[in-house]
Amino acid sequence: MLQPTTFFIHGWAANARIWQNAYGTNRSHYYDAPHYPDSIHLHEAFIDISRRNKNPLTLVGWSLGGMLAIQLAALYPDRIGKLILISSTPRFTASETYSAGLPPTIIKRLIKKLSRDKWQTQLDFYKLMFSTTEQVYAKQYTNTLAPLMADIPFSTLAAGLDYLLQVDLRDILTQVIVPCDVIHGTADTVCPVSAGYYLSDHLPTAKLHLLKDAGHIPFYTRAQDFQLLIKECIGYD
Repeated sequence: MLQPTTFFIHGWAANARIWQNAYGTNRSHYYDAPHYPDSIHLHEAFIDISRRNKNPLTLVGWSLGGMLAIQLAALYPDRIGKLILISSTPRFTASETYSAGLPPTIIKRLIKKLSRDKWQTQLDFYKLMFSTTEQVYAKQYTNTLAPLMADIPFSTLAAGLDYLLQVDLRDILTQVIVPCDVIHGTADTVCPVSAGYYLSDHLPTAKLHLLKDAGHIPFYTRAQDFQLLIKECIGYD
């Protein structure tokens, strides 16, 4: 059976190199951009790869990248065969009508910290990605993958925080009609697991997969389990 073409979209304070230990094949494409999130650039890259492949793509989005993937899925259902959302949310911040997000003050504090010390802000955020049982991976990440993110421009990080503060996708969830799998760690403190439940409850075709005690980056901390799960979701062995 032909391997499906997968299109991966990373999250905030990351780039395509974040996926180096995750599922991948010679038919995988890892989205990257000098300015992120750049909707025009993302849509052009997605359409370009879609046109070069005969079959619909499997779209994989992590965290903020999952939010971007939701937007793409609502716009281009005929070009997507499967949507996979990892540690994502339809709205990053909590409100009177949405309790599955974080307080907006957290993003506002990150914006202030970013202007004072970009790299320290990134490091502080990376620490939040790991649950209490994953601290060995936090140290490993700081020494290995984190340095690969050091060159992310300040403007990109600031634009991403503004996106997380402003964007609310709840109204378009019913427009996402492609088959969808939601993968979420039960100990995620960046996008709480309640966001995963919300997505699975409001996306018309979603199926929820929970990873017990996993934090925000399960494809790194639970690499083997994640690879087996994503193969199952994609439908390829």
